[in-house]
Amino acid sequence: MTEITLQEVLEAIDSLNRHKAAGADELNNDVLKDMQALLAPILVKICNELLQRKLPLNRL
Repeated sequence: MTEITLQEVLEAIDSLNRHKAAGADELNNDVLKDMQALLAPILVKICNELLQRKLPLNRL
């Protein structure tokens, strides 16, 4: 499986609509957009580790 890139995560965050209700994680899109420089690299690492099955789902 191909790794997820930082550019893909940034594009996904950019495509989110602001002012939407938070989901189960209680983070709304405003937080993701406002903090994308900090959060995007972390999300890339988490996603790629999950894809490679290095990080058990029960640790999330």
